[in-house]
This record gives sequence, C-alpha cells and structure tokens, in this order.
Amino acid sequence: MLTHSTTEAELLRQMAPGAKVHVVPWTVPMRPTRVPFDQRHRIALIGGYGHSPNVDAAGVLVEGIMPRVWQTDPAVECLLVGSDMPDAVCRLAGTGVLAIGHMQTWRRSLTG
Repeated sequence: MLTHSTTEAELLRQMAPGAKVHVVPWTVPMRPTRVPFDQRHRIALIGGYGHSPNVDAAGVLVEGIMPRVWQTDPAVECLLVGSDMPDAVCRLAGTGVLAIGHMQTWRRSLTG
C-alpha cells in the first residue's frame, strides 16, 4: 500500500497488520501561502470527477459541511474544481458555490 501521509500509513498498518505500507512523500514541495488565514475566504474541492468518490465528496461538502461554515461566515465561497465534472456536481452550484470544472478551461475563460 502507498500513501503520502505518515498518519494514514499508521492507520493502514493497524487496519491491515502484516501489509506492506510505504510512505511516498509529495514530489512538489509545499509553499507557504502569502495570504494570512484570517484573510482567506474560499474553500475548494479539487479532484477528477470521473472518480465517483469525488462526486460524493462534492455533495457532502456543499450539502453537509458548507451550511455549517456559512453559519459562522456566510461570505465563504466554495469552489468545485476538476475535470470530468458531471451534471450532478454542476447542479450543486448556487449562492456561495461555484462549479468551475477543469482549471485549463476556467483559465482560458479568464484570459479571453
């Protein structure tokens, strides 16, 4: 089994004793953000929506988690970003939720 997370690796070792679990760190180094936490106002789910768990995750985020976030701060936007976005995810768009789709497509629309 492969994971990038040491925490997940430990969980996998507990759940599947004897399994070979390897941690493979992300190949892209993380960069600190220049925007302080209290100045951020968006949450994004980024994934390939041809992978059905990502479709499920979008529904849980928009319908289950974001209403709780909006109770604290109604200005927080939710961005759904990724390729192969099905109609079910597009229909989640509305007030406070943007279904952007594939980033290359979105970037082209911004640049004309």
